[in-house]
This record gives sequence, structure tokens and C-alpha cells, in this order.
Amino acid sequence: MSYRVRVWTQWAGYFLLVMSPSLLVVLWLVFGVRLNRGLQSVLIVVALAGFVGAQGTVEKLRSVAEDDKIRSWLAAARRRDKTTVGAMIDDDPLPAEMGKQAHWRRIDGDKLERALARILRRLGRRVQRAGDLRHKGIDLVVDGSTIVQFTADGKRATSLEVQGLYAVRRSYPVCRTAFLVSPKGFARGARKHADDTSMILLDAGNIARLVRDEELV
Repeated sequence: MSYRVRVWTQWAGYFLLVMSPSLLVVLWLVFGVRLNRGLQSVLIVVALAGFVGAQGTVEKLRSVAEDDKIRSWLAAARRRDKTTVGAMIDDDPLPAEMGKQAHWRRIDGDKLERALARILRRLGRRVQRAGDLRHKGIDLVVDGSTIVQFTADGKRATSLEVQGLYAVRRSYPVCRTAFLVSPKGFARGARKHADDTSMILLDAGNIARLVRDEELV
């Protein structure tokens, strides 16, 4: 079963967990159906647990949606290449841990930057330090047309960071795409500012799935 199907199944389970007790609570409140006090408390707790679980799963679904944008970006880059220059590729095998989400949650700073650059090079991309764009908060430039920014101190990215990166991308016509890398995830509301296909948000799950899907480990 694919990760996408598992997440959808999980969301459906949480939804049912919310709806079933909620229906009984409505019958109790509106129609006066008798429920003993212990059952009332259990139903309320179960409904709340289901709601919290469903919220977390919605975030996973949003993360999975970014996978499609990553695949589209990679496919477009490969179409532009047609052929891959050998010097671009890092042929050294990647550690198996790079295919695990927990690994990407543990690293940040220069180590994270080097690791992602290594993956992109394995995918045939030209990766270089941002140079003059560093003062704009950009860390890497890929293929001369994609900018990459990493969140500071390994924190969850906020909507302000998403909007800030989008503004930088818009100010440089040569930049087709912008990656915001936040292994710890994104704060509520941050993803809605990245609906534009030129903005791609990478969390730990996105990176790990990219490594596995492209069979880099």
C-alpha cells in the first residue's frame, strides 16, 4: 500500500472516529436520547481525540500533495537537460538512513544543506551556493533557476517565511521555482501561501519519500 493511500485511510478512520460519537452526542442533545454519564464522557473524549488526529492527518495530506509538485519540477528539469553531464552526478551511494523521515528531523544547519545538495546532485541537478543571493536568505541555487532556502535553527516554517521567499522569487525573473526546506514541518496557515506551483515546501517526509521513490538508497 502506498504512503498516499495509507494517509487517506488514516484520515478516513479519524473522520469516522469523530463522526460516530458526534452523531450520538447530537441524538443525546437534540432528541433527548438517554445516555448514561460515563458513556457521555467517553463519547466526548473519543470525538476530541478523533478531531485532533484528523487535524494531524490533514497536514500529512498537504505534505503528500507537495510530492506531486516535486515530481513535476524534476520531470521538467530532466526534459530541459535531455542529457546529463557526468560531472554533475555524485555517484557515491547514499546512506540508507536518508530514506527515513526521522533522519531528516534530526539534522539542520550546514549538515542539512550538504545532505540535500548531495541528493539533488544524485538526481543530475547542478547545485551551487547562493553567492550574491545569500543576503536575501537564499542558501542554494539549483540549475541556475531554482532557489532553495532552509529554515533557521530547525524550526517549523511560518507563513511569513513562505511569503518572504515568494517575494524573493518574484523579484528575480530568472528564478522559476523556490524551495522552502523545513524538516520539522510548517506552521498552520503556511501552506496556503504556497499554492502557486512555483513554490515547493519540503518537510522531512517529502525528502525521505523523494530518496526512496528515486531509489537513491
